[in-house]
Amino acid sequence: MVPIQRSFHILMRYEPFKKAVEENNQQEFENILRQAGVDIELPYEVISCEHRVYPDSDNPLRFNGPCVFATERRDKEWLKCGAASWNAIVESCDAGLRSDLKVMGRQSGTDRAFDKYDSENYSK
Repeated sequence: MVPIQRSFHILMRYEPFKKAVEENNQQEFENILRQAGVDIELPYEVISCEHRVYPDSDNPLRFNGPCVFATERRDKEWLKCGAASWNAIVESCDAGLRSDLKVMGRQSGTDRAFDKYDSENYSK
């Protein structure tokens, strides 16, 4: 299972979602969450907390408000739509391919930047 978060900061910009929240329309609320990649067949939580919106940008916004914590969908429709995460795509593969993709998808860690230094430089 691949965790996913959807901030109300972004979702509330979508007028049908805003209307579903205001009218307490659970069915439409979950329909829109599903469109946003949330597997509504599994448990999800709406938690009010401080979180980052646009975390991959150069200047992520800190927002204190509701956020949906859930599991990302892994159905064929979602995986082929172009919005699925790399992790969801990898997790939907068979075990052998999944293992190969995880190895191929690894990025070097930041510790490589320190390889040329020995531990004596950092012991003081």
